[in-house]
Amino acid sequence: MNNNSTGSVGLKGRLAYGSGDLASALIYQGLGFFILIYWTNEALISPAAAGMILLVSRIFDGFTDIFFGRMVDKVKSKHGKARPWLLWLSIPFGISAVMTFWSPGSDSNTMNIIYAFISYNITMTIYTAINIPYGVLNAKMTSDPVERGVLGVFRGLGVVIGITIVMGLTPVLVQSFGYSVAFMILGALGATLILFTFYGTKEVYGNDMESEEISFKDSIKVLSKNLPWFLMLFGGIVLFTGGTAKTAAMAYYATYNLGNPALMAMLGVIGIPAMVLGMFAAPAMFKRFGKVKASIYSQLIMGAISVVYFVLSLEGLSPMELYSFIFISSVPFGIAMAAFFPLFSDAIEYGEYVTGQRVEGLTYSAASMGTKIGSGIGGAIMAWSLGISGFNAALEVQGDATHFIIEFMFLWAPIIAGVIYAIILMFNRSDKDREKVMATIESARKKQ
Repeated sequence: MNNNSTGSVGLKGRLAYGSGDLASALIYQGLGFFILIYWTNEALISPAAAGMILLVSRIFDGFTDIFFGRMVDKVKSKHGKARPWLLWLSIPFGISAVMTFWSPGSDSNTMNIIYAFISYNITMTIYTAINIPYGVLNAKMTSDPVERGVLGVFRGLGVVIGITIVMGLTPVLVQSFGYSVAFMILGALGATLILFTFYGTKEVYGNDMESEEISFKDSIKVLSKNLPWFLMLFGGIVLFTGGTAKTAAMAYYATYNLGNPALMAMLGVIGIPAMVLGMFAAPAMFKRFGKVKASIYSQLIMGAISVVYFVLSLEGLSPMELYSFIFISSVPFGIAMAAFFPLFSDAIEYGEYVTGQRVEGLTYSAASMGTKIGSGIGGAIMAWSLGISGFNAALEVQGDATHFIIEFMFLWAPIIAGVIYAIILMFNRSDKDREKVMATIESARKKQ
């Protein structure tokens, strides 16, 4: 394999790579948007039990990232280290989506809770086993930091397209056929797209660099000295806590605060064009400021925008003010998301720079681990807050406390999380040290 791929991977490679997160978004984002309201309103699971399922499952799933990260580092295949996982698990991933949006329908609420817990964890474990190597694939396709950023843009676009499909198509499918059939269709599409990622990408960088297998103990030592890794791990937890609270609140916001469940599609789709604008603007910002500063600036701008709208919200946001807020705040969010995963790819080189050892799967596992733990915390907070506020699925009109909780989680929680994420990134020097890091690594490799 060519170890010197420092340039463009080509349009086909970019499209194939982006298709991987489009596939994941169909199921993962589908879970984020619909699983909580499915559990509380269809499976009749209490908000307290639903919150506990989300928290325990996502934290457990976050730690399985370490296991699969380690497994990626150990794989030796003619297809590389990352791509084989996409081939092996694409179809099981599609099937698991159907399992999750089904319940025994038993009179025993305990049985529904147990089934929800098991099926949800099966789906998330398969997702992890695909998503960790998929993320590592970014670092295996090229060593060029700008190209990695471009791949991050295509990955982000895949997510955006996936969310658009989920928000635009799923409510129609659910209303016509029910949740199981809806996610059977999404699962089949997702499996097909993951296979396209496998066949349309190549691993051309880094596969010849590990002359000997690094023990798990030594891998942990590498991570313990990797500051950008720690910062992105905790930053991801914060960022996705706020983001998941928003997605979990969206269906409730449309149903109860706006009084029209059909508006959920509008709430989900209105920010999509703005996110795309942000992602297309991201490469230019990466070249001008670097990925770290571009992310910081985007989140601080989003925070400043939110202050204006928060003042307006004290008197109640009109529909146009609400939609404009979602649209405008989605532009900087798109920039941050385009940079998020490529920053973990850069952390792989930083770890090699500090320790002389290259640990790809375990390093990248922090990206997925942070999103999982953050998602678990965000979903649990949303569910438990509903329970505390007096939410009752049997009522068409909820109380003022419930309306307040839903609005706060949907509008303001992700803004607060974004500002905290920006503060964390201020300590990340991966862009500033990039030239020194790569020069040191290349010098060390030439001496080997």
